[in-house]
Amino acid sequence: MSRNEVRGPSSALSSFLRERGIVAPRSVFQRRNNEPGALSDPNATPAAGSSSAAPAATPASAAETPSSRVGRTRRGASSTAVDESDAELESDEDEIEEEDLESPPRTRSVRGAAATSSKRKAPAAKSKAAAKKRKKGDKDSDDDYDGDAGGAFNPLAPRSNHSKRRGKGKGSPNKDSNGMIRFCERCQRRYMVDDEGSSFCPACLSIQASGKTGAARPKKKKGKMAVDGMGSVMRVKSLKDICIQLIADYIDDVEQFGDISDATKVQIAKIISRDRQLNSKNVRLFTGPMEQRLELFDCSYLDENALAEIPCMCPNLQLLHLGGCGRITGPFLPANAGFISMFEGLGEKLEELSLQHAAKLSETALTVLVRSCPNLVTLRLDQCGKLGDEGVRLLASLRRLEVLEINRPGKEVSEEALLHLIGAVGSRLRVLSLNGYPNMSDKILVEGISPNCKALRELSVQSCESLTTDGILQFLGNLKTPVGLLSFNLCRNVTITDDAIVALVNDHGKTLTSLNLNGLDELTAYALGVIAKGCPVLQHLDVSWIRNLEDEIFGDLITRCKQLRSIKVYGCSKLTDAALVRRWVNGEGEEVRVVGNEYD
Repeated sequence: MSRNEVRGPSSALSSFLRERGIVAPRSVFQRRNNEPGALSDPNATPAAGSSSAAPAATPASAAETPSSRVGRTRRGASSTAVDESDAELESDEDEIEEEDLESPPRTRSVRGAAATSSKRKAPAAKSKAAAKKRKKGDKDSDDDYDGDAGGAFNPLAPRSNHSKRRGKGKGSPNKDSNGMIRFCERCQRRYMVDDEGSSFCPACLSIQASGKTGAARPKKKKGKMAVDGMGSVMRVKSLKDICIQLIADYIDDVEQFGDISDATKVQIAKIISRDRQLNSKNVRLFTGPMEQRLELFDCSYLDENALAEIPCMCPNLQLLHLGGCGRITGPFLPANAGFISMFEGLGEKLEELSLQHAAKLSETALTVLVRSCPNLVTLRLDQCGKLGDEGVRLLASLRRLEVLEINRPGKEVSEEALLHLIGAVGSRLRVLSLNGYPNMSDKILVEGISPNCKALRELSVQSCESLTTDGILQFLGNLKTPVGLLSFNLCRNVTITDDAIVALVNDHGKTLTSLNLNGLDELTAYALGVIAKGCPVLQHLDVSWIRNLEDEIFGDLITRCKQLRSIKVYGCSKLTDAALVRRWVNGEGEEVRVVGNEYD
C-alpha cells in the first residue's frame, strides 16, 4: 500500500456519506484554484513528494484523460501530511494563502501542486497585495477566486456553514452560532443556542433580566435523588425517615420508643393518626412520667379509659393537643365523663390546651376546665359542636390567656358574649382568632378588639362575611399597638376592597410577616402593588382567587418583598406560564415556594 493510500480512522457518519457519494462542500481555497487565471504553466513540474506526475491543464487542452481524473480524485480524497513549519492552521483566508505561498506542503494532489507552483513564481509582495485587495472585495463574488474548483479535499479549507465550531478560531468572530439545540433548565423547552455558556432559553433570560435584584443568583440546592427501575426520578429518604416509617408501620408491635426526641414522636403520631392506627393500646407509647408535651392528631378510636389515663401517665404534662376527638367517649357513654376526669387530673400544671372536633365538650366540662386549670396561657377550641354563648362566657375567667382561638363553634355565639370575653381577657392577648362567625359585625372590631387588645400581634377573622371596609378602616385607626401587627387573616371576606388593604399596609406594613387575602376578589392591581412596596419583611402571602393578579405584579411581590418564603396563587387565572415556571429567589438567596402552581 502506497503512502497516499493510508487513511486514519473514520466515524460511522463519514463511512455512510462516503458510500453514498456525498462529499464536503467545496472550500474557498478550492474554488480559487479552479479559476482560469490561476492555471499553472504547462512546463511546471509536480511538487516534490508526489507519488505520480500528471500534465497540468492549459487553456488549449481539450480534455483530461480518465486515468488522470481517477488518480487526482483518489489522491484528493485522502488525507495529506503537512510540514511542521506550517502546521498551525488559521481560519482566516488571508493567513491560509500566505502560508501556502511561503511554505508549501510536503505532499499534495497533482492539481493543488500545480496551482501552488504557479503561485510561487509570482513575487511575494504582489501576492500579498492581491490578497488584501480580495479581502476588501465582495465575499460572494466568484471573480476573486483564482483556484481550482475540483472536488479534492483540502485540509486548509475553512469550516462548513453548518459546523458548530465555525467562527470559533483565532481572530474569527462568531458569525453563525446555529446548529446546537438544548433544553432550558427552567421551562424544559427546546431552544437554539446563541450563547454556549447559557443554560436558559431567551424567554427565561429576559424574565430573569427584568427581575434582577442585584444579588448573585444562588445555585439550587439539590437533594439526593435516585432513579427507579422504570426510569423515573425519586427523592432518597434519609435513614431517620426510613426508621420512623418502619416504626409507624409496626406500631402495634413496638413495646417502647426509648430515648427519642419530642419532634420524632410528633412525626410518628402524625403518621399513625393519618392512617387511623392510634388506639387505646399504642397511645401508651407516647405517655410517660417525663413527658411534658402530648400531641395526638386523631383520637377517634380512643375510649374513655384511655382519656382518663393521660393525667396518670403524664403527671407533669404542660401541653396537650387532641385532634379528631368527636368520638372520644363512645356513643353510649356519658358525654362529659372523659373530659371532666382529664381536666381534673391535669390541674394547674396545664398551660396549653388544644381540642379539635370535640363534639361532646359541653358547658359542664368547660366549668371544670376553668376551675381546675386556671393557669392556661393558650386555649384553642376548633369546631366544638356544643360550644355556645354560655360556654364562651365561662372562658372569661381564664385571665392569663395570651393565645385565644375559638373557631367555628357549633352553636351561634352572640356579639354580647364575644364582647364580654374580649373585655375580660383582651389586655394580655397576643393572638386572637375568631374564624367562622358569619354574623359577626364591625362592632367586635371597633368596640371589642381595638380598645382592649393593646398587645395584639396576630389577628384572624376568616370567613366573617359581615365585616365591611369601613369597619376595617375604623378598627385600624383606633388600634394602638406598641409594635404593630405581625399577621392578619382576612380570608374569604369578599366585600373588602382596596382601601382596607392600603390602610393596613400604611399602619402595619413594616411589621407584617404573614398576610392572607384569599378570596378577596374585589382587590385590584393597585392594592397588590401597595403590598409589594410597603411590606419589606413579609414572609407568607396568600393571594389566591384574586383575579386581577398579573405577571408584573406577581414579580414585584416577590422581588420587593425580599424575605418572602411562600406565596399561594390558587385560582389566579391571569398568571401565565412565563411567571409560574421560573424559579423565584428572594433577596436572601432562598427559593420562594409558589403554592398553587399548576406547573409543579
